Amino acid sequence: METSNAYSESYIAVEQRIREGQLSLSELEHLLDGLVSQEQITLAEQQALLELAWGIHANDMTPSKDV
Repeated sequence: METSNAYSESYIAVEQRIREGQLSLSELEHLLDGLVSQEQITLAEQQALLELAWGIHANDMTPSKDV
């Protein structure tokens, strides 16, 4: 069996939606649970996507310095 560092197509599609702000955190969690249960993404991919989304969400919640 070959090992690959490439992400699944599902991972890439979800990552793009996260970066474009198309998913809320609750929508993302529901979507990822479904993709994992259908074996379309791995648990490691799920974790990476959640970390990405939480990082973006945290940056959006940071108060601006213009206050």
